[in-house]
Amino acid sequence: MPDSRSKRAILLVLILCSGAGVWGSQPRGKRQTQQHIVQPSLPVGQNKQGCYDNGQHYQINQQWERIYLGNTLVCTCYGGSRGFNCESKPEPEETCFDKYTGITYRVGETYERPKDSMIWDCTCIGAGRGRISCTIANRCHEGGQSYKIGDTWRRPHETGGYMLECVCLGNGKGEWTCKPVAERCYDNTAGTSYVVGEVWEKPYQGWMMVDCTCLGEGSGRITCTSRNRCNDQDTKTSYRIGDTWSKKDNRGNLLQCICTGNGRGEWKCERHSSLQATGIGSASATITDVRTALYQPQPQPAPFGHCVTDSGMVYILGMQWLKAQGSQHMLCTCLGNGISCQETAVTQTYGGNSNGEPCVFPFTYNGRTFYSCTSEGRHDGNIWCSTTSNFDQDKSYSFCTEQNVLVQTRGGNSNGALCHFPFLYNNRNYTDCTSEGRRDNMKWCGTTSNYDVDQKFGFCPMAAHEEICTTNEGVMYRVGDQWDKQHDMGHMMRCTCVGNGRGEWTCIAYSQLRDQCIVDGITYDVNQTFHKRHEEGHMLNCTCFGQGRGRWKCDPVDQCQDSESQTFYQIGDSWEKHAHGVRYQCYCYGRGIGEWHCQPLNTGSPGHPVQVIITDVPIQPDSHPIQWIVPESSHISNYILRWKPKNSGVQWKEARIPGYLNSYTISGLKPGVLYEGQLISVQHYGQREITRFEFTTSSTTAISSSRVAGETTALPSVVSISESVTEITANSFVVSWVSASDTVSGFRVEYELSEDGDEPKYFDLPNTVNSVSIPNLLPGRNYIIKVYQISEEGEQNLILSTTQTTAPDAPPDHLVENVDDTSILVSWSRPEAPITGYRIVYTPSLEGSSTELNLPESATSVTLSDLMPGVQYNISIYAVEENQESTPIFIQQKTTGVPIADEIHPPQHLQFLEVASDKITIMWSPPDSAVIGYRVEVIPVNRPGEHGQRLPVSRYTFAEVTELSPGTTYLFKIYAIGQNTESEPLTGEQTTKLDGPTNLRLVSETPSTALVTWKPPRARIAGYQLTVQPITDGHPKQYTVGPSATKYLLRNLQPGSDYTMSLVAVKGNQKSNPEKGTFTTLQSTGSVPPYNTEVTEASIVVTWIPAPRLGFKLGVRPSQGGEAPREVISESGSIVISGLTPGVEYIYSINVIKDGQERTTPIVKTVVTPPSPPTNLHLDSNPDTGILTVSWEKSTTPDITGYRITTVPTNGQEGYTLEEQVQAEDTSCIFENLSPGVEYNVSVYTLKDNQESLPISETITQGKLKNEQ
Repeated sequence: MPDSRSKRAILLVLILCSGAGVWGSQPRGKRQTQQHIVQPSLPVGQNKQGCYDNGQHYQINQQWERIYLGNTLVCTCYGGSRGFNCESKPEPEETCFDKYTGITYRVGETYERPKDSMIWDCTCIGAGRGRISCTIANRCHEGGQSYKIGDTWRRPHETGGYMLECVCLGNGKGEWTCKPVAERCYDNTAGTSYVVGEVWEKPYQGWMMVDCTCLGEGSGRITCTSRNRCNDQDTKTSYRIGDTWSKKDNRGNLLQCICTGNGRGEWKCERHSSLQATGIGSASATITDVRTALYQPQPQPAPFGHCVTDSGMVYILGMQWLKAQGSQHMLCTCLGNGISCQETAVTQTYGGNSNGEPCVFPFTYNGRTFYSCTSEGRHDGNIWCSTTSNFDQDKSYSFCTEQNVLVQTRGGNSNGALCHFPFLYNNRNYTDCTSEGRRDNMKWCGTTSNYDVDQKFGFCPMAAHEEICTTNEGVMYRVGDQWDKQHDMGHMMRCTCVGNGRGEWTCIAYSQLRDQCIVDGITYDVNQTFHKRHEEGHMLNCTCFGQGRGRWKCDPVDQCQDSESQTFYQIGDSWEKHAHGVRYQCYCYGRGIGEWHCQPLNTGSPGHPVQVIITDVPIQPDSHPIQWIVPESSHISNYILRWKPKNSGVQWKEARIPGYLNSYTISGLKPGVLYEGQLISVQHYGQREITRFEFTTSSTTAISSSRVAGETTALPSVVSISESVTEITANSFVVSWVSASDTVSGFRVEYELSEDGDEPKYFDLPNTVNSVSIPNLLPGRNYIIKVYQISEEGEQNLILSTTQTTAPDAPPDHLVENVDDTSILVSWSRPEAPITGYRIVYTPSLEGSSTELNLPESATSVTLSDLMPGVQYNISIYAVEENQESTPIFIQQKTTGVPIADEIHPPQHLQFLEVASDKITIMWSPPDSAVIGYRVEVIPVNRPGEHGQRLPVSRYTFAEVTELSPGTTYLFKIYAIGQNTESEPLTGEQTTKLDGPTNLRLVSETPSTALVTWKPPRARIAGYQLTVQPITDGHPKQYTVGPSATKYLLRNLQPGSDYTMSLVAVKGNQKSNPEKGTFTTLQSTGSVPPYNTEVTEASIVVTWIPAPRLGFKLGVRPSQGGEAPREVISESGSIVISGLTPGVEYIYSINVIKDGQERTTPIVKTVVTPPSPPTNLHLDSNPDTGILTVSWEKSTTPDITGYRITTVPTNGQEGYTLEEQVQAEDTSCIFENLSPGVEYNVSVYTLKDNQESLPISETITQGKLKNEQ
């Protein structure tokens, strides 16, 4: 029988064979889910507790991995009879590694990724490849910031000088929109502030009421008016539109009055006298005698809920329409019981590619017609408009400050009322003009909210290029199209669609289309253009029209004529001229109006920093534009422009102009007169500088009116006419007409007063004239005008019959009768013209709120009350007749007394809107008191020797402060400024962001090391955080780097691996934006398996993944000798050689051992161990002197070069950050100027050449000096 040892050997073989059979029975391609291995008896001489596998010993409960048939198993040691058990390693959960964030995410997880100064929304998709999907469609990126949908933020407008409030819309395209932040106005009388656009009422002179509106305009401007109030001086009561009241006239008759408004504060009164009569068989009856007491009543009473205008137009409740009142454009609304009118605001434009040219409405864009400014096609929310009727063709646009939709209809049944958006048609709401329901494609709109009920509509105006003409036969043509048509008399005509906004078309007989023109002996064909010199010397641009009689016509070529030398210049010509000892360079621009500018060639004296530019526009004899150039360094708050005829004794006229403008057009001038002017520049701090200049208005016979015409034959008249009356003044107006016939010898213009008994007067004019100015008329009177064309046989044919009322004349004999501290009494005489009332507007000359009063025609004086003492006011008085106004009386008067130095409250609610490393944007709310501007001071905190900034005085409630230092705390002070005083400051502190390191790159790479370098930030920082992570798998490692370092050597990297690195500057709780990069280590040479090397101040460690029959041999020796070489061989996965000297250069070699033999050429490298830090750090603070003494014991590292000592405030506290370097022999350092009460982290580093040790650190709180306690 075999012995017991043989039995045990046989049993072992059976067990192993059984195990092999179990493994081999698994199907191919299927992964083993579980393995169980029973440990055999321990070999002789091995009695350790645990398990043995593949020659390795494992402790109980220890786990390890083994490879079987290409699968990874995880084995657990149980010991004893259970041996160890192996199971298939579970499949790892799929993840995605983002190299930009350095973080691994699970499939389905969403996160934010900062990239390219934007925030991306990313999702881990996986898909077997760790795929990541990112989008910015649901983010808005503006001003270097990223916002989610619904987020709001504020920012200054690029050029408009006001704040915008923006909201992120997303819309899958990262869209956002912005609108101006509502400015506020402060009413001193009411003691309340209001937002822009808000309307409120306030009493005036005790019993009158005016409606006030906050306009803002950057200075909190308020305007008040009584145009929609009826202020009856007889009852001393103010009434709203629609209110009724009773009163008695001078004879004791009872009057019943109603307030109609009409934009002029009008009311209507009727007198009632009731008589009782008695008759047989009849009841008593009341007979009412209705007579007009004040203001003419309408010929017929308006239906209930309707409004009837002075011209007889009827509008229904809710309709709006535009009307002119003097130079103002009014927006009127039918209230049912009266009419309310407000002055309309012209849409202001700026920028674009048209330099702020005005809008042209309507215009087409992408095939759509727009009647107002729009944000269509833009992602930044700015609203814009086209400056031509066809943006698709011309691509010319400007930006708008507001969106004002006022579409005035033509035709229809609404008397030109405005479109009402939205309006209901066929139970559908429309927000734009439509052609629905029409076969001719004409666009229309409802003029009330419900067309289905009211059936009120009008046609929308069309852009010039989309307008159509519809013939009597229903055929439609676009503007410019031509077609043939037979006249009723039988001859053929060529017709052309001209549009004119009304779909007009004209026709010309064939006989007038085929001929030639003979001028100065030269023959020209029809439509051929040629030049001809006028007898006055300038060139004319001529065209041959033919029209069956050789008809030709000439207009001046656009050129410039010097107003002094009378010399003509072509567009592009330049010339020099001298005026008052100053040499000017002039340039002809033309621009269709013969415009030319001159600019001084000399720089001017320092006392005249503003240069006035001479501009001539010959076609405007009664006005003149003035432009000026402002030096960039000036801080001008406003201008005072004054002018008068030169060498005359009349008073200066003047205008106040805001400081942000650089041009102004003076109107109301006399033609052909030399004027002298002064431009007074008012600085923010009160200084004034004067620039004097002269200009000459052009004569009434301007170049553009020098026309020449000729003819050779004559044919009968065929075409229609059009007419107009323009340039209406109190004593004249201009009548213009266009006759389509050229078979006349002249024209007769007759005019007469519409009153009975006036004799008609007339002008006989040649056939070359198509307009005439009628002078010496009576103001405020209605004239009948008739224009006749006279044939060659002397027959008169009436081509125009119209009426026109001249404007009222200005109130004469004005006189300032009484002035005190708070009121001014002004009187005047009644003007010659019949009028319906007066309009008085007054406002402080410097700046302030304007007030408007509407008085009845019986008034001849007004007391302006609630004024401020010692303030000069501009007062304008207009005579009003229906929709016309006279030229104003202009008065400047200063109240008595001393200006009140009101207490100015400080601004409120300081907000920091945008904080960057070099810029901070702030915003605040205005105080509850009137101010003229704000002053901002910015002072760095705890930065001795650094000066702050003082921004120029501005009226805006925000400021952008630039050129700041990164990582610095600043104190902001905002002062409100009044007339002669300023408030206490509104204060707040804010710290700029840290700027990050830049130019992050790798200088050299090896299989296991990489040297990282960077450019340091401008901010004073406490250090850096360097994060390195393998892209495929692995955990990030963080390294703390000193603030003075600009490079760092990364060690123990995997050969041939991809890494991400991120470097951030750190100061307290602040971190800069990371500077990121990626790199790949070099592949290891030969067949050396991957390994890591780590060098500390006293050891060298080599680690690798253990494998069967694989080991390493590590040899270390100092390069300079002095120590015995050491050598270690191991297969355990790591080798440690310790006891090295810090700061010493060593040479180490690595050999690979396979099956006990060296298989590769040794890898030899040189390394320097880091220096050791100093020891026994001691801190001593002296409260008497405020000095901190830092001492330590020397580092054990030989041949060091010195020490670096830093003091950094902990936990983000504000205080001085100081750093010192001392020699190697020093063991102490003294610090002064530390901030009292601030806890500091004090660290000492050992330096040796370019190496730095780990720090030894302690914290201490610097106490206050005894004399400060």
